Amino acid sequence: MQTSRRPLLKQPGRKLIASLSRHINEKIERLKGELHLLDAEGKQKNKHTFFVDSKKEVQTFDLASHLNTAPELVNRVYNRPTLHTLETKSIKGAVEPENIM
Repeated sequence: MQTSRRPLLKQPGRKLIASLSRHINEKIERLKGELHLLDAEGKQKNKHTFFVDSKKEVQTFDLASHLNTAPELVNRVYNRPTLHTLETKSIKGAVEPENIM
């Protein structure tokens, strides 16, 4: 086969590879966009307002009991399971204490 015809035969393969590469890069960017919500540095802190009736309640307010979760999980900003979920469901993923925060 002549060498001048080889690039013409490889064009559909190049287009396919370029198309697949573009598709994969778009998927990577889309997934990266979802990750920024988890524990991104420098993101704005959430502001939750809890209403109580007295100053005494302010002093004794327990966030873990109000959110019905374990005290170790209060600082998590995503996927904060309730005590009921922790008691009834099996844990999937990281189970070491240093990996859950």
